[in-house]
Amino acid sequence: MNQSARPREEIMQSLIAVVAFGLFMLFSGCATSNLSLPTNGSDPDASLASEIYGRLKNDNQLRHLAVGIDVMDGIVTVYGTVSSPSERARTLSVVRNTTGVKQVIDRLVE
Repeated sequence: MNQSARPREEIMQSLIAVVAFGLFMLFSGCATSNLSLPTNGSDPDASLASEIYGRLKNDNQLRHLAVGIDVMDGIVTVYGTVSSPSERARTLSVVRNTTGVKQVIDRLVE
């Protein structure tokens, strides 16, 4: 592949990932960081999602990320785009080390 085609391919891959992520969030009803989640204890998964978003937002190295999560019975699926393997590892570590998380499914894109 020539050098000029490489950036175009990377842009298309990123665009496809963003569109797929957006469609998934739209049709799955997943909580996103822009939503106000209930934290009154009536829904343990919503409370866990809120806790995870708070931890990600309070991490100076991760707060800029556009990461979405879906929580079902303590199993957390993490979606979004990260810029490096270290951002991926740190994001997944924050999620895994949140009390109540039973399992983490990594759907992050670099």
